[in-house]
Parts: sequence; C-alpha cells; structure tokens
Amino acid sequence: MIYILDDDKSVCNAMRRLIQANGLEAETYHKAEDVLTQAAFAPGDALLADVTMSGMGGIELKRVLNGCGIEVPVIFITADDSESRREESRQVGAAGYFRKPIDDMALLDAIKFAIGKAVQQEVTGTRVIPPAH
Repeated sequence: MIYILDDDKSVCNAMRRLIQANGLEAETYHKAEDVLTQAAFAPGDALLADVTMSGMGGIELKRVLNGCGIEVPVIFITADDSESRREESRQVGAAGYFRKPIDDMALLDAIKFAIGKAVQQEVTGTRVIPPAH
C-alpha cells in the first residue's frame, strides 16, 4: 500500500491515479493525524507526504512515526523547497524528496526503490545503507 498525505485533494487524486495505473494500491489522507490513527503500515508499504501542511506536516509525522518505532519509507513532496527543509528530511530518514511539480517516472522509481529496500530489510533483518553522494 502506498499512503499519500497532502492537504490538496487534487494532488492526492493525481498521485493515487498514477500509482494505481502502475499496479500498486494507494490510499489518500488529507491530515497527518489521520495517517497516525488509520494507516496500518506493513512491510512493502510507503508513505508520500507533503512537507508543509496546516497542522502536522510530513516531516513532523515522520518524527512521530520514528518515535513510535514504525519503520515505513517516507518520500517527501513539497512546493516550498528550501535547503533547511531538505536537511530536515535527511535527518528524519527520508527515502526521497521531490519538489512539485513532480516528475511521474522519477516518483515511481523512488517508490519502487523504497518499497523494495523495505522488503529486503524485513526479509533479511538487515538495514540497507544507501551509498554516500
């Protein structure tokens, strides 16, 4: 399952259609708090989360998930790109970071990589360390 969090319903719908057209299941949310109370994360899942939202944003949500021991790959999306936001996303363990408008193929590649890595970690019990850039 690919969970999509964005307060813009049109963005959620467009991403859901893209993901489903590529053979993956998708579920949309418009509030981070709903993700915390309703999403049932499992190995092979991923979360696409808008960085800046009213209320809790994607980075804050990832911090909460980390604190709860929930290891789900999170790919951040944002229209409000800045170096400080990118650094925050790295610090919380982002699986990816995209500026809107998003290149569909690049996003799909990032999702497939993130869920593949998560499944590998679950099966082998090891963490995959990404190469340094």
